[in-house]
Amino acid sequence: MSVAPPSYSDTPTTSPTAAQLFPTLVGQRIILCSSSPRRLALLTQLGLPVEVIASGFEENLSKSDYDLTPWEYATATATEKILAVYRSVANDRHEPRLLLASDTIILCGHQILEKPTSPDAHLAMLKQLRGVPHKVFTAVAALAPNDEMPVAPGYVLRTHLAETTVTFDASLSDDVLVEYVKSGEGSDKAGGYAIQGQGAVLVDKIEGSYDAVVGLPLNATYKLIHEVLNYDIYAAQDGEEEEDEGDEEA
Repeated sequence: MSVAPPSYSDTPTTSPTAAQLFPTLVGQRIILCSSSPRRLALLTQLGLPVEVIASGFEENLSKSDYDLTPWEYATATATEKILAVYRSVANDRHEPRLLLASDTIILCGHQILEKPTSPDAHLAMLKQLRGVPHKVFTAVAALAPNDEMPVAPGYVLRTHLAETTVTFDASLSDDVLVEYVKSGEGSDKAGGYAIQGQGAVLVDKIEGSYDAVVGLPLNATYKLIHEVLNYDIYAAQDGEEEEDEGDEEA
């Protein structure tokens, strides 16, 4: 019986472009803590060889218990996803150099739109979005192990939140929405549509990051990767000491 090769090998292939963008990641293990094919496709655009390990985190943080806003909820969920995977691989022989996770929430008015639970619910959701601007909040978390951190296992973790406003075409007929529901494309997506697919015809206007609506804001992710990889604990401590001295003088 044949055995599938591991998703990570000792000699991952990094594209020439990625080698220029992320020289310290050449030959390193990089993990995407998500099974989303959309996020994988976006991250692959950066030319990085990515290993996928879906987080076991159930994404069921209680908004009432944590008293979180929707955007804080997305950030907390992305953080829990990345920590869950990191804990599972921290002692691997090939420790990862970088982990990435993301979470997206759609807010229409004061209502968070989850994945539609049925075709009828799907149609009702699209009708609710028709002609009404809604917010898409995508949180990204990046983690880089760092042995210089004072607590073991040491790591640097940073997050970014992208806010995008999407407006559906107000002139969309019910028939168009019904046909989109029948296509099944948006049935497994929060908000009930895929902007990178046929769902693009539903959208009249977008203000913000298109990539964030798909699932991962690439420019912000690029900056976040550099932030965690280049973190200097000693420079950070010096900066904190200078701030403390300034506070004392004030």
